[in-house]
Amino acid sequence: MADISFIHRGKVEKEKMSPVQIRNIQGENLSDLLEYVNFYSPFYRKYYQSFGVSPQDIRSIDDIEKIPFIGREHLEAHSDDMICAPRSKWIDLCPTSGTSGKSIFFPMTRNDHFLFSAICARGAKSLGINEQDTVQIMFTSDNMMQPTKIMTHMFQFNLGCLALRVGPVGVEKQIKILKELKPSIIFGFSTYMLSLGRELQKQGFNPAEELNLKMLLTTGGTIYQHRWTPTTVHKETSKIWGAPFYSILGSTELNTGMWECLARQGHHVHWDYYYTEIVDPDSGKILPPGSTGELVLTTFGREAFPLIRYRTGDITSIENIECPCGKTNPRIMAIIGRRDQAVKIKGTLVFPQQIEETVLAVPGVSAHFSEVGYDQSGNEQITITYSSDSEETEKISEQIKQTLKSGFLLTPVIRTASKEEVEKVCAGLPGSKPSGFFDRRKNQIP
Repeated sequence: MADISFIHRGKVEKEKMSPVQIRNIQGENLSDLLEYVNFYSPFYRKYYQSFGVSPQDIRSIDDIEKIPFIGREHLEAHSDDMICAPRSKWIDLCPTSGTSGKSIFFPMTRNDHFLFSAICARGAKSLGINEQDTVQIMFTSDNMMQPTKIMTHMFQFNLGCLALRVGPVGVEKQIKILKELKPSIIFGFSTYMLSLGRELQKQGFNPAEELNLKMLLTTGGTIYQHRWTPTTVHKETSKIWGAPFYSILGSTELNTGMWECLARQGHHVHWDYYYTEIVDPDSGKILPPGSTGELVLTTFGREAFPLIRYRTGDITSIENIECPCGKTNPRIMAIIGRRDQAVKIKGTLVFPQQIEETVLAVPGVSAHFSEVGYDQSGNEQITITYSSDSEETEKISEQIKQTLKSGFLLTPVIRTASKEEVEKVCAGLPGSKPSGFFDRRKNQIP
């Protein structure tokens, strides 16, 4: 009978192995993974049969090209049949909304929970996090936010840290906790930490002077631009809090825990648990190392909900050369956008994150969001809504317009609103990840 124990083979120094050794082990893992899903998952069994693919066809990692992709549409239509573990083995669920409105639930077994915690602990240890640290967690823990729960477990039980499960509470309570419990690490959404830092300064509390933080950690967003250069959010947040800022690449579907290291050269991939590819977003052709394209991931060792050649929709690149920190595993660079969020106007392809970075760099902008829709002529139009404490909003609006026009050949519609109005729009549903981009095109007829 197929099982998931193959993932634990070989107690070796996994992050410093040669590329040949890595690919040999990945080939074995891939072959065993196909045996596993073929035995337990009705979806994978039928799906691969329809393409004429069987586990016996996979002899090395190079044979991964024979395996068809899966995407979000498969999760929405067949998630129940993709599950490989009986309900009696589930200990947790994490939901995400599908485009059809139906929730997709990702179950985790005890093995999945321990595995994800161990993967994250590897990344945390590389940053020097240990039992001496106190971590203030500013993510909400409601709405079945599974990754937050697991990260908290990892800090507490894998590393022995003191975890302060604070969440995104009010400024007064944050100041009280910061002063009394003196965390060494802050972990939360980058946009929330930036907004909170600004509010703390307004109330006379200077985090950089009054705290002695070891680092800031964030996930669920990007703090780097293409080729790993810090964004405006990164630089300002780091300055306000007086601490280095590090990124963790994560996703609800994949439970990824790929951490940046002290060398600051990308997110290290745990190659023994994930196989990464970069493909052309249109053709699906595998691109050579260093190319920019869509990230495709395969999970090794995930018991309840394995994903094989899953098209994430994220646009990025992968570096395979040895990192200055000494690790030889691949590194996923900055996520510069999502394939389904690309806006093409007059032949120019732009990603929302690029727009966010450009707008935030304009002096006087405290918060903003962007929307894409169709104007009365049926053309795509970007609208920027921002808040500012400055009285010179006319000057700020013109600078935003000229910056986007010169940088992206876009002429946006500019609107102003109160900070409360902007943050309410960006907050979304309770427990969900804040968003500063909204695509209204799907609900409009051009």
